[in-house]
Amino acid sequence: MHLVLIRHAQSLNNVLYAQTGGKEGRHPDPPLSDVGFEQARLLGEGANRIPHLGSLTHLYSSLTTRAAQTAAPLATALALPVQGTDALQEIGGLYLGQLTGPRTPTAGQTRQTLQRICPELRWPAHLDGRSAWDGGFEENDEQVYAARARTVLHDLQTRHTVTDRVGLIRIPFISPTIRNFTGLPAPRPEPVSLLLCGAALRVASARTQRAVQPIQSESV
Repeated sequence: MHLVLIRHAQSLNNVLYAQTGGKEGRHPDPPLSDVGFEQARLLGEGANRIPHLGSLTHLYSSLTTRAAQTAAPLATALALPVQGTDALQEIGGLYLGQLTGPRTPTAGQTRQTLQRICPELRWPAHLDGRSAWDGGFEENDEQVYAARARTVLHDLQTRHTVTDRVGLIRIPFISPTIRNFTGLPAPRPEPVSLLLCGAALRVASARTQRAVQPIQSESV
């Protein structure tokens, strides 16, 4: 199995953090910014020209709004369904407040809403499709994130063959635990490619010039 980890495009929270240097006023499940929508569009438009993307055989996405919005153009371009999963949410899940302070769990979107955003999205079979998913709230603990990363990898290894090329459109919860995600005992090392949507597809806001940059790729 070859994994391609695709970071969601720029969200409104990303804009907030860049402009203010803080997280006051953050949204628990933010949509993409205007730049983010353009990044996602370009990701789909250039998918068959970007290494590792055009050959994907499977797509998975977090159930967050920004991940689904990033997934939609790519799924259309590759003519692939997107398997939604509640295991790829951000660190701590969806919540009001600050990660290091008091937090209030909050639910995510409903199946109907996310499928309007990304028609190719397949709702997880174990979740009730009549109500919103619970947001995946969890304890702020590195061991909790590492355990979730191990579960994700184990499930993928169980489900896919060595020839499958699997794209994960996700919140970067894996970042603090990347060694756990890729360094687990396995029959063979897993090739992993990292694609940061905002870095791979640079959008010049002053004019409509666009540049596609190479993605980072490594085998571990």
